[in-house]
Amino acid sequence: MNLKIVSMRTCSFLIIALCFCITSTFAQNTKKAPKVKPNQVDNFIKEVYQKQANTIVFSDPIRYAGFKNLLLNRISFYKLNYKAGEDFVNLSTVPLFKTYNKNLMRTNMFNVDNFNPLKYDINFFSNELIRYRINQQYILVVTPQKTR
Repeated sequence: MNLKIVSMRTCSFLIIALCFCITSTFAQNTKKAPKVKPNQVDNFIKEVYQKQANTIVFSDPIRYAGFKNLLLNRISFYKLNYKAGEDFVNLSTVPLFKTYNKNLMRTNMFNVDNFNPLKYDINFFSNELIRYRINQQYILVVTPQKTR
């Protein structure tokens, strides 16, 4: 009986140690980059919706709050180097959302400080976690919105 207790403690310790190693390895390989800043929200919406921004977004408090929540809380950038065989969708394959601004241009050089994810025709309101490869070093992650 004493042997079982020692064996269980050893097993528990090994499991905890393994979890710690996996977590610290992921943390070393993945670094969360800065998020969208609150003062950028309105400009990002205006860039994509142009003259219709007020009618479609700003005049509707619920929709505006949804966009703010999306940009400030649900979209994250992570520094994660590309690995062969990964299953991220390349953002370069996603069309631009040009419904209201025909002059939108794809971002050639990614800069986390001014990158506007609203320019891309991404299903931001999916119930699933969405991940896109931005470039060799960064991914974009959209967490699902909480349902009531």
